[in-house]
Amino acid sequence: MLKEAQKYFLLVCVLFAVTTFCSSIIQLAIQEKGYDSNTHILLRGAICILGVGFICLFRTVKLKNRLLQECVHYIVSLLLILLFIFCLSFFVEIGEKPPYPIFALNYTGVYAVIFAVSYFNKKKKFEDKK
Repeated sequence: MLKEAQKYFLLVCVLFAVTTFCSSIIQLAIQEKGYDSNTHILLRGAICILGVGFICLFRTVKLKNRLLQECVHYIVSLLLILLFIFCLSFFVEIGEKPPYPIFALNYTGVYAVIFAVSYFNKKKKFEDKK
């Protein structure tokens, strides 16, 4: 149990660091903003925690078709994260424009990378066993 918690915490930290780094580059280079609000950083951390939590939760739910399993996981987790953002918008100012497309795009990119790494890691382990 402790090893799983350590893996979970490490994945959250890595994901948060990568998303913060990418967001900072985008803001400085493309949007020409020199700052990022603390609320936005904390929200990004909460979404990383939720995303990694969904990954760990869905590891226990196995479907026979791997692609279907990943599609179900992606759709359910994205909808719950967007619902989280919607509910949070009643208490915290999220931004001037509706952030849903941006969050969906960011989550899709991060999810695709995590899925690809997981897929090729499992494929490599399977080939090593042969």
